[in-house]
Amino acid sequence: MFHECVHFRSLSLAENIARRLAFVLVGKDNAITTKLKELESNRFETAGIYGRRLVAIEEADKYGGAVSVLKAMTGQDSLRLERKGQQQEGFPYCHKALP
Repeated sequence: MFHECVHFRSLSLAENIARRLAFVLVGKDNAITTKLKELESNRFETAGIYGRRLVAIEEADKYGGAVSVLKAMTGQDSLRLERKGQQQEGFPYCHKALP
């Protein structure tokens, strides 16, 4: 099993095509798009990442806050899996980065 972590800034046409192709290759159910602000501020956002092979992070260049969750993702540290009304647990996020 492989995982991808992709950073999309302002998308040009070529980048938009590459993003769509990446989503098609891993499958719609294996990919998710999030914003860095949501990833860092919403404690339930990492639950959406659980089990996904591709995470596309948009608007990262516009965010100026802490990036501890992103650092944990890229460092293969354990991420918090918190869902409403359930016990909190952790999961490792293993990935490959697309250039």
